Amino acid sequence: MHRQRGHVNAAPAGAPEDTGRVSTPLRRASDFELIPVGDTRRAGRARVRDAVWSMDAAGLEKDKGFHFACRALEGDGVLVARVVSVGGAAARAGILMRSGPQPTPDTKAVWLQLAEDGELRALWRHGLGASRVESHDHPALTPWWLKLARHGNGIQGWGSANGRDWALIASIRFHELPGTMLVGLAACSGSADDTTTAAFDHVRLVSAPPRPPADSHPWLTVTGQRRGIRLAWRRSPGTTYHNVLRATVHGGPYVRIAHGVDGLAFEDSTALEGVPYHYVIDAVGHGRPNLRSNEATGRWLAGTGE
Repeated sequence: MHRQRGHVNAAPAGAPEDTGRVSTPLRRASDFELIPVGDTRRAGRARVRDAVWSMDAAGLEKDKGFHFACRALEGDGVLVARVVSVGGAAARAGILMRSGPQPTPDTKAVWLQLAEDGELRALWRHGLGASRVESHDHPALTPWWLKLARHGNGIQGWGSANGRDWALIASIRFHELPGTMLVGLAACSGSADDTTTAAFDHVRLVSAPPRPPADSHPWLTVTGQRRGIRLAWRRSPGTTYHNVLRATVHGGPYVRIAHGVDGLAFEDSTALEGVPYHYVIDAVGHGRPNLRSNEATGRWLAGTGE
């Protein structure tokens, strides 16, 4: 194991989360499956009451043993949780993204973990059979917020005292991550033979909304106009209204430029001449996740309509 101390970078509250994603509170027993990782010897337990998760966990941390309450995350996403209590001087509790349930030489993982004395650190594995550690420079006393954000082959870890102002703890770029990762709450007692109880609340998963079915394509089209860029789309069943999102980079991150559009067209009059913009539409319906359109790109040149 190699140990590195790193600096903390201040960042705005929403840095790892872009507008238009679906935020899902995790507060039902069925939201997570508890698994032992490595040598724990004692059984663990995860339960939730009034949106507060309690985890009985054992193990010596890393792949020597811990308990992991997890669920699958397909593609990019953000896991957020507040650690309410850790459970003992030798214990650690936090949030984890991991390529698989059990240790293998090619396991890839990032674990943000908090100790009772306020030590906050990120442990990660690149899949080379060894772990690395990045420590926060300042105490992080419970209750303390944690956030893990996956984007492509990168994972960032964040910490916050209030859930609004976030500091970057670690940013890890992997050679390759699988399409589906396990994400969730992780804890260990510091002993393979004893258990501890950690508590978490405000647990939620932020992920991309599902795309519309292939047979609805093209769902969104974009054309340049003399005074802006015109967007047109088809209505998806069960839609109440639409949000319009725009990016200057293919694939985002997107910024919402219009909310609550009832019709099936919108003209972006704020577009700058000659600049290519990338658009998506979120179809918002009651009682179901938002549906996101295909991305469409357009630009306008004054006086040409192109």
